[in-house]
Amino acid sequence: MKRLLLILLITPFLFGSSAYATKVKFFNGSFVSAKEKAATEGKLIFVDFTARWCLPCQMMDQTTFNDDLLADYIAGSFIPVKVDIDDFDGFALKEKYEIQALPSILIFNSAGQLLDRHQEAMGATKMREVLNRYDHPDNRRIISIVEEVRTRPTSDITTVPTTQPETSYRPPLGTTAPAPYTPSPAPAPVPNHPVPAPVPTYPAPVVEAPAPVYVETTPIEREPVPNAAPEVMPAGQGLFRFSVSRQPSAGYSVQIGAFGHYGNVLTEVEKLQSKVDAPILVNIGTLRGKTVYKVLIGEFMNRQDAIDFSNYLKGIQIDGIIKDLRLMQ
Repeated sequence: MKRLLLILLITPFLFGSSAYATKVKFFNGSFVSAKEKAATEGKLIFVDFTARWCLPCQMMDQTTFNDDLLADYIAGSFIPVKVDIDDFDGFALKEKYEIQALPSILIFNSAGQLLDRHQEAMGATKMREVLNRYDHPDNRRIISIVEEVRTRPTSDITTVPTTQPETSYRPPLGTTAPAPYTPSPAPAPVPNHPVPAPVPTYPAPVVEAPAPVYVETTPIEREPVPNAAPEVMPAGQGLFRFSVSRQPSAGYSVQIGAFGHYGNVLTEVEKLQSKVDAPILVNIGTLRGKTVYKVLIGEFMNRQDAIDFSNYLKGIQIDGIIKDLRLMQ
């Protein structure tokens, strides 16, 4: 009876709290924002996949991620991200990286490329050993805009002509250079002619204007117009223009994210359209009674074409997973 009572007392303690204040300061933002921060600061990323019901995950929060040495080491070289697979975005990342067990640790370099994964609970010492394997300069490069452009295919790079120093005038190709400037000859002298006599002028006749006629009018009394209240503009995420049509559930596409709010869908689609010229699809589904919007890009008749397109997207820092559109009704 005492053993049973002890178990009943410990179990609520383990399941009662879903988040612990850890000494490892996890990034407060999305995975996409974490990758941008890692690229600009030249740091690696490690992602801790977890859930509120995962006991080993909670034990790592209480012990591993509360270790002072590990916390200091991570702060200097990594952007730590914690992902709850029961959240909308967390569920999409779980599908994308095919997480099969918890806890799972994924390690990325500063360019956002996946280096390794570990599906086990680890103590602070082992965690530091694992992270240290990939902590070298090649994986912690600062990714500038120039480097990002270099990773794109040549067809996507717009060549800008180099401006020549303005030392001399050079006409455009295919045109004739203008003739050198020659001053116009001076006009021939005009022979002298006698000046004609001035024509006399006379003052104009004075015409008296008629006396003005005044008409008595009664002013119209108008009711005072109250001051109109200033129009209050609602705050939002901007104005968008788009057209919608039904998409047949056939072929393959590349899913790049899942969102719980439609406003996030619009902003994500806007980013994709600025980078890739390909059709963008949105699937509306439900997850645990809530609406989920899945954003996909590209439309292909066979899976291999979708895989090739997914590899191209990785080259411009867009990660995605192949989806069979027949399963999206």
